[in-house]
Amino acid sequence: MTEVLGRDDPRARRAAAAARLQELIRPWELVSTPLTEGVDFALRLDQPADVPGVAPALVLWVHLAIVDAGRATRRGIPYALRAHLLKQFEEYRLPVLLLGYDPKAKTFYHLVAQRYVGDVLDSRDPDWRGRRGTTVHFAPSAPLPDAPALGELAVANLEYLFTWGQRPDDTRFWLHGIEQWEHEAVRQRTRAALGCLAQARPQEAIAIWEEVLRGTMSSREQAATYLNLGNAYYAAGRYESARVSYELVLSMASRASEAQAGEQGSLAIGDPDALLWAQMAAMGNLGLAHRQRADTGKALECHETALEAARALGYREGEAAQLGHIAAIHLAHGELDSALRAYRQALAIHRELGNRQGEATALSAVGGIYRRRGDLGNALRHHREALALHRRLGAREPEAADLRSIGAIHHARGALDEALGYYESAQAIYGEVGNVEQEAHGLVSLGAIHQARGELGEAARCYQDALADFRKQGLRRGQAVALGNLGLIYQARGELPPALLHFQAALEINREVGNRQGEAIQLGNVGTVLRSFGQWNEALEHHEEAYKLHRRMGYRQGEATALANIGMVHCDLGDMEKGLDYLRHARAILDEFGLAAGREAIERAIHDVEGLVSL
Repeated sequence: MTEVLGRDDPRARRAAAAARLQELIRPWELVSTPLTEGVDFALRLDQPADVPGVAPALVLWVHLAIVDAGRATRRGIPYALRAHLLKQFEEYRLPVLLLGYDPKAKTFYHLVAQRYVGDVLDSRDPDWRGRRGTTVHFAPSAPLPDAPALGELAVANLEYLFTWGQRPDDTRFWLHGIEQWEHEAVRQRTRAALGCLAQARPQEAIAIWEEVLRGTMSSREQAATYLNLGNAYYAAGRYESARVSYELVLSMASRASEAQAGEQGSLAIGDPDALLWAQMAAMGNLGLAHRQRADTGKALECHETALEAARALGYREGEAAQLGHIAAIHLAHGELDSALRAYRQALAIHRELGNRQGEATALSAVGGIYRRRGDLGNALRHHREALALHRRLGAREPEAADLRSIGAIHHARGALDEALGYYESAQAIYGEVGNVEQEAHGLVSLGAIHQARGELGEAARCYQDALADFRKQGLRRGQAVALGNLGLIYQARGELPPALLHFQAALEINREVGNRQGEAIQLGNVGTVLRSFGQWNEALEHHEEAYKLHRRMGYRQGEATALANIGMVHCDLGDMEKGLDYLRHARAILDEFGLAAGREAIERAIHDVEGLVSL
């Protein structure tokens, strides 16, 4: 392993880093090497006439980050540099250089990657050019490449990196979309399609790869093209077509395996490891396609198979990714213990690899599970850790999600002012990045604060605005949330018929989209209105069904609310002792997890019922 430079002696570190960089860029002419605090080295380079471009033998990875109006685009070359790959490069003792280009300042930015193995390097981090980077200027005498030329350069060097030291038939880098092509025409068309996909133009990529498949190519090229085509279909939202493409790759890999990795037939896909990589890539992506089609059973099978392949290959980042997908499916099923176990395993791997983005994502997910369980202390700790990492990485939308989650924890504890502050901070970020869907969800959160304060008119306006936004975007889950909350406003005003209509509409949507937690909440809301109408048996059925769903989903706040509602119906039916037992059970859950929402009302109900029982 190449030794990572230490941080204890800044001058020695900068000197060593500068020396390493000079060795890397020997074909370039070094003009000056001024050093500044906080930057390992800053230097200006001229491009010699006999070096037409970045020498691929020395620059093995070029990550393009086009900066427009001061903000980096979200999409660049796919699969930007990851920490686990850096460690692989160190094992090969390969130098790595990253370049970014600002067309306005006409400036290149670069990093020597081995210096930062502990970080996920991402141009979206606002500090990456200052705290971690250094500037490279091209001399005026040298022509400045335009953005398309840089893109071609980036893809070419990416391909060179992936094929460095690999056998021509090794397909282990299929996940990254670059393959060793035997036909130059296929190579060029694939580069063009990858560029379209990177620039969020999946339909153009689909057209290119469909045309490529009509031509002549090897079975290996065909399998890689089907995998890329599946990715493009997925990006375009054509999940059934993506599924078909991924299954074709799996079929080809299976037939190649039966032919002993190509030795007994024309399916020359590669050696056993290459087949495992193909299986992992296709199975993992197929699982995502099944999830989009709401077939979570098949999705889970695919991700578990991909996980086995990743472990067999020793591909730790792939293992963490599949664990995350598996955890998300368990979470959707309400299997909180299984979800938490998988997320914790993924978190440990991300930390081992130094993948800060993956670590932050896993921390947020773990925090969300603790919040659903009612363990607000652990939830808050995990979300705060995630927030700190997301801010360090400059990941604005995940930062906003963490802020909203922290706000929800304060809301659950009854700290409305603190909750409002976090909600408003999250809302500002979503507005800044233009995420209309999350802005609508933010309106729901703000409305809930106004509602808790008794400001029903302001709360209703927030919910109505959110409902309009959700409908405009065709977001059914969001519509259900807004409808249900509007029903609560009508109920608080004593307008029970419209409240019931809103609750029933929300219940229908939640059942339609398979949102079990939302279904449980609206069952409880319908039950409270039926109780007000004196329809106690029907109300009891709704509350008992809600309780079962909340318990299955591990949502302790909802479980306590349902128990309290069941207790009140039993009191209405004249069974005070039984009702009191349910109310006390509900209070115990709230006290166990420090949940404030609804506790005061339950305490009053217990006091009233105890008074009646003592008569």
